[in-house]
Order: sequence, then C-alpha cells, then structure tokens
Amino acid sequence: MLVYETINARPENPDVDKNEITETVKDIETEARKGDAANEKKLSRWLTNLAGMAEDIFEVTIAALTGPQAAAAPVARKVAEKAKKAQG
Repeated sequence: MLVYETINARPENPDVDKNEITETVKDIETEARKGDAANEKKLSRWLTNLAGMAEDIFEVTIAALTGPQAAAAPVARKVAEKAKKAQG
C-alpha cells in the first residue's frame, strides 16, 4: 500500500516515530474495513491525530480512502472528506 511506502520513505523525525504513524494508519485501515459498522468518532479522531503528526501521510491516507479506486465504505469516505475539509 502506498501509505506504508510513504511512511518508510519519510526522514526520521525526533518528534514523531514512524511506528506511531504506522499504528495510527493501521487503526484507520482496520476501522474503515468494517464498512457501515465503522465508528465515525474513532476514524475522525485518528485522522485528526494523523494530520497533526504527519501532514504528508494524512494526505496519502485521505487519498486512499476517497480516491476513485478506494475500497473504503461510505462511512469512512464521509469521515475522510470531513477531515480533509477541516485541515483546509
């Protein structure tokens, strides 16, 4: 998945561990796969946290959730669109 490749390619950052970013993305991915049962509040919180940790990874994750080939459920798409608008 492009998101994980992008995480691995990031330079080291003393403020944010790559493992922390990876775990957040995994949480988002796992929740998004739940389809209509996905928890909007969790997705929103994790996406907001991701945006604060790594804007570049947030953008790639949003693209993965909302792009034309996205496998994300409508709930995940909706939350991703809201998060993107909130980040401006």
